[in-house]
Amino acid sequence: MSIKIETNLKIDFSERGIEFENITVDGKFFPDMRQTRLVQKQLVQKLITCLNQKLFFKKAKHAYDRKNYIQAFALFMQAAELGNADAMFFLALCYENGNGTKTNLEKAVEWYKKSAELGNAKSMNNLGLCYQEGKGVNQAHLQAVIYFQKASELGNAYAMNNLGECYYNGLGVNCNYEKAVELFQKSVALGNSDAMNNLGIAYRDGLGINPDMKKAFEWFKKSAELGNANAMNNLGNCYFYGRGIEQNYEKAVE
Repeated sequence: MSIKIETNLKIDFSERGIEFENITVDGKFFPDMRQTRLVQKQLVQKLITCLNQKLFFKKAKHAYDRKNYIQAFALFMQAAELGNADAMFFLALCYENGNGTKTNLEKAVEWYKKSAELGNAKSMNNLGLCYQEGKGVNQAHLQAVIYFQKASELGNAYAMNNLGECYYNGLGVNCNYEKAVELFQKSVALGNSDAMNNLGIAYRDGLGINPDMKKAFEWFKKSAELGNANAMNNLGNCYFYGRGIEQNYEKAVE
């Protein structure tokens, strides 16, 4: 069936109770208009949801940074339930540390997993730590390695260092000092102080790299300057025993 409509007026057919299905106008095919409106409605709803989750997360992060943890927790929950992966990470962090809610390691793991499934590298790293330490889950070093690896591939400096420690200590993988050093160096390039300290240890012990106490001292110093307590202790030992630097007891004590 074909019809011809000739008019210069703009007519709202739906307002008049007139609907067209699977029609061709000037040779161009148009599907069921009701279906088109449904798709448009879904797109609008998706946009509203996206805007809401971003708004909730922004408010939550502001409250979290101001240490208003109860408000932050409630807002993170709203954003997380709308599908915001960053909010899921912070919600898990709140459960893990008891910020704004009671400590619940199982809940923390649950939200880390949901966030990790959406590609959040920070959640992958923290989930790896949970498996490594047996927090909220049964200890499983291999599972920890898997999550550290995934986060490392996404450029997470903390995960690179943690994976390096797994290789250095043979946790979940065969001991491989060269691989460990390679990962420490990648993490160091991203400014991670733990990796700087670990690289210093590798130079000190000559594992995975040629021993060099001067370089060990340099990396301990760089890490210590970033506030790393382990590096401060290692740096103190360098001064105390005169390793990589002239012996200086006063500096060691400091």
